[in-house]
Amino acid sequence: VPEFTNGSFESPVVANWTAYSAANAIPGWTITSGSVELDRTPWPAFDGEQSMDLNGNSPGSLEQALSGFIPNATYQFEFEYALHSFASSARSANVVIDGQVVQTLTAPTSQKAPNYQSVSIEFTAPADGEVTFGFASLGGGGTGVVIDNLRIVPSDGGGNGGGPVATSFCSSGQENLLVNGSFEQTSNANYGSTAEMIEAIGTLYAGGPSKFIDAHPDTDFPGWFTTGGIPLQQGGFSQGGTIEVGTDGFLGFNSPDGSVMVEMDGNHHNQIISVTPGQLFDWEFLHRGRNGVDTVSFSAGPVGQLSVLATVSSPNTAWTLHTGQYQVPDDVDEIQIALTPVAASDGDIDSSHLLDDVKFCVAN
Repeated sequence: VPEFTNGSFESPVVANWTAYSAANAIPGWTITSGSVELDRTPWPAFDGEQSMDLNGNSPGSLEQALSGFIPNATYQFEFEYALHSFASSARSANVVIDGQVVQTLTAPTSQKAPNYQSVSIEFTAPADGEVTFGFASLGGGGTGVVIDNLRIVPSDGGGNGGGPVATSFCSSGQENLLVNGSFEQTSNANYGSTAEMIEAIGTLYAGGPSKFIDAHPDTDFPGWFTTGGIPLQQGGFSQGGTIEVGTDGFLGFNSPDGSVMVEMDGNHHNQIISVTPGQLFDWEFLHRGRNGVDTVSFSAGPVGQLSVLATVSSPNTAWTLHTGQYQVPDDVDEIQIALTPVAASDGDIDSSHLLDDVKFCVAN
């Protein structure tokens, strides 16, 4: 598997806030516009002692070409990102593969380093076996999105269907405390599974064979409840109380876990979990845009007092794994988690955002 040169930005060893431009490129990397900055502990890196801030003296972009991929094989491009610990407002950046923007990263002020989030993006190697990877800041001041720990791993059959997209924190041995995290189970006594219910009462999608059920009561999905109040493109607000589900082939995609996926219908998707005060958890979910790059948030907190932990974006070209951690406040023994559609590529938040395989596990 090809490896990045200087993928954790440990070279050269720098004093903090050392800016680089095309005139003095970082080993292994080509700076294509503006400037970037290498930061060193105590400005916390994810891996090693140094990380890369896409806003140096000005918003910057950089890239690196890797060769030696097996033609037409699928791989995962993985890395961690956060907001610079000195940034005073959210920053965004594009992830670029072979000149195409495949994902937009948004790092809110709640995601300052060392609160790094993991990203995994599936891609298919071209016939010549060479792929160029890059990042481009979307502006802001002298502190921006921080990137670290770039790597390539072979795909395990995820993406457009069949198996998880990338290594899961929860699959390492910790139990998923969420009920029905992949929406495969139904509490409707007439059916043995969600897929069976969809097959029986669903509508054919684009002539079949896949089917979907729009605006189905959330009471048929153990563990989950949905709430509304999100402004809709057509006017008014989402009402909550329903979940839309489809089987493999719905919208032209397959579920990465099981045979059912959710389209989020403009609603908050919630669960309530019993916990121990002070306990540390890993969370993760698989997300995919419908018609382009869609943006979703993950929140957690005492019931009714949620805080946004991460706001992330995913393209419609692959399922993307988003991960993070949450520590339960003292004196709290029950928390709520929520996934909320934030923005849709076509503006229609009521018809966007695919969701699957949501997990919340005690951290190792």
